[in-house]
Amino acid sequence: MKRTKPKPPARDRAAPDQVTPDRAIKDPKVIQLRITLVGSKPPIWRSFQMKESMHLGELHRAVQIVMGWNDTHLHLFQVGDRSFSLFSDTDDAPPEEEDSRSVSLRQLGLVSKGRKFTYTYDFGDDWVHQIEVESQQPEQPDAFYPVCVSGEKACPPDDCSGIWGYYELLEALKNKRHPEHKERRRWIGGSFDPDLFDIAAVNQRLRVTFEAMEPVTGLGKAFRA
Repeated sequence: MKRTKPKPPARDRAAPDQVTPDRAIKDPKVIQLRITLVGSKPPIWRSFQMKESMHLGELHRAVQIVMGWNDTHLHLFQVGDRSFSLFSDTDDAPPEEEDSRSVSLRQLGLVSKGRKFTYTYDFGDDWVHQIEVESQQPEQPDAFYPVCVSGEKACPPDDCSGIWGYYELLEALKNKRHPEHKERRRWIGGSFDPDLFDIAAVNQRLRVTFEAMEPVTGLGKAFRA
């Protein structure tokens, strides 16, 4: 798969011995993150908790679920001057991009309150999200992670031409006299409530998805497809 999204300058990748293995953490922490869809008014956002030992590949899966995307397009994390994505054996991966599964939230320093980074989904529609660390707390032994704790507004449907296309879609759906009203209703599959956010359904999907994933035994290579 050829990737055409412009990327920042290349950066030397850290050697495996430059980070402390996450399995050595004595007092594991949970990081609460707030993700906001850039350009959404009022904001479309979610707050959710991840183990600090989870890698960016797992964060990608969690973001897709808590937001409500279909995970049918490419994505990119931008953390400072480092870029991360997921690759398969057939991907034509740019040398400046690192594998999301090779490094954890803790190893990237994404554990301090106020730390921000970005996540872009679908390089055509260009859905840009800002992610901010809200808090850090001790991991609860009996709790399941990741877990969504709050949020507002429905996620836009995939392939609706970005944030401006989404608001044009909403305008056509609510106005029966709009020339594209019937066509847009057929495309959306009937009704669409932009205010709906079902946190119970999100957490059920998080549990089902992450319980089915194999356990991580270390970092430095890809662990999940």
